[in-house]
Amino acid sequence: MASELKAGVCLNYVSIAIRLGTSFFLTPFIIERLGVNEYGLFMLSGTVIAWLSLTDFGLGATVSKYAATYHAKGEAERESHFLGQAMMLFSALGLLTFLIGIACYFSLSSFFPDLNDEQMETLRILYLLTLGNLVLAFPLRPIGCVPGAHMKFIVPGVVHLVLSLLNAGLTVLLLCLGYKAIGLTVLVVGVSVAGLAWGLYYVVCRMGVRLLFRKPDTALYREMFGFSFWMNAQSADGSLLLARRNPHSRPLFRDGRRHSVHNRSIFRSILHDGFLRHFRRSGSEAHAYGGTGRR
Repeated sequence: MASELKAGVCLNYVSIAIRLGTSFFLTPFIIERLGVNEYGLFMLSGTVIAWLSLTDFGLGATVSKYAATYHAKGEAERESHFLGQAMMLFSALGLLTFLIGIACYFSLSSFFPDLNDEQMETLRILYLLTLGNLVLAFPLRPIGCVPGAHMKFIVPGVVHLVLSLLNAGLTVLLLCLGYKAIGLTVLVVGVSVAGLAWGLYYVVCRMGVRLLFRKPDTALYREMFGFSFWMNAQSADGSLLLARRNPHSRPLFRDGRRHSVHNRSIFRSILHDGFLRHFRRSGSEAHAYGGTGRR
């Protein structure tokens, strides 16, 4: 596990360096090929979609926390149930995002009145492509949290690195062939879909994680939103609680017979015992074992 963690950290730094390097060197080339106006439209569509991505309400970190805890406790059945419920919840959030996105689509001309007809038509196409990519990714977001929760960093890191290099190389190729912003957006969507498909295959087929889909568990949803609320509130406040060891105080997790009691226990653990810091250490051993009472 230690070697997996170290390799994952190294791959993460390499991936960051490559993304920064390709962005630094490719941006002037992209602007030269697209022109300032079309490059502005290319970036503008992504900016609008970025605001829509906030409809996940910060639940991604919550999914990581629960998946890591269930895996550390060896509760594979509960993890499978949780992941299935998380995918159902994120699918509903994806539908909400789609409806809001369509409403924004018909208001683009009001948001950007200075664009001419040709520019507005290009923006609409870019917007729909990017919105489709965002909505498609929503149901599979919980799957993306599983490798890190299981302390698997090498294979996902290598694949993401390859996809980043592939995206950069194909971007240069498309621009040299004369493609514009729409072609680049189609490329981004294609690479994203390939990454999502690979992630689902890796988690289900290679890691052997099961996904159980049952009727909606509203108590679990309330618990997830509650935890996410407190975590985001603490982040916004800028004063994460310090963790202290207390053998008599451990966070309780959802049991089908006592949802409300467990909800309150989780919140008290966050507020008084500081387990939040453990779960926010993504990619560390505390992330996988924090608050479980195991070593």
